[in-house]
Amino acid sequence: MDDFIPVNEPLLTGNEKQYIQECIDTAWISSEGPFVRRFEQLFAQRIGRKFGVAVSSGTAALDVAVAALEIGPGDEVFIVGRFINHEGKQGKQRNLPSLRFGNIAMMPWEPIKHPDGHLQESFLVEVRSIGGYSGSPVFVHILPFSKRPGQKGWSMERGPWLLGIDWGHLPLRKKVEEWMLDDWKPISDGWTVEVISGMTGVVPVWRLEELLNIKELASSRKVADERLAEELKDAAVLDSASDFTKEQFGKDLKKVSRKIKK
Repeated sequence: MDDFIPVNEPLLTGNEKQYIQECIDTAWISSEGPFVRRFEQLFAQRIGRKFGVAVSSGTAALDVAVAALEIGPGDEVFIVGRFINHEGKQGKQRNLPSLRFGNIAMMPWEPIKHPDGHLQESFLVEVRSIGGYSGSPVFVHILPFSKRPGQKGWSMERGPWLLGIDWGHLPLRKKVEEWMLDDWKPISDGWTVEVISGMTGVVPVWRLEELLNIKELASSRKVADERLAEELKDAAVLDSASDFTKEQFGKDLKKVSRKIKK
């Protein structure tokens, strides 16, 4: 597919050109200046906060959020996976959520070597990890009455927030040993065995944002959205931006409802 799909289409319908020229004329073209301070103040007012901090990207914003919340080693996390069970010979399948709980062991300041050989920016999380949870979302949850670094008193419950995605548990390779005379020694054949470390690597949420916006995935999403729109063109569409009344709800409900056979 050769059609170019932009990550973002800016809306320039006001005084943008005038303001940009003013920035050039006053030499405020970096991370400070009156426009930045004005934006921070107006944005803070908009969301009902005392302060606002402007950053250069969504990735930087997530970094700042992690720092502001003082998320770090020891904070509790949980992984939401799936447990699939086949019952008996009937082939009935149950697909249920399965959770594992643990703690952040290391922040993603040092990359972790992926089994494929590349270095992956990752949180290191101790969740008594086992295989089968790759691709599962990982959430961080600050429990009530937990002591935070540099904080007086006890904290309130906060979260859960998406920390990232589990990309795989990290096994250890240990040499197989045998007892020889008075000590354990590796066997001469050099055999090794995989030992579960309980650790898992978690791709930070800010890396997911970058991944979702690459051209190939954006193109795939557009094709999927167009196909879904075609399949659902006769279905009711609930537009939150339009006036939504009780009567409209009743009409839309009838469109998507079907009679239940007794």
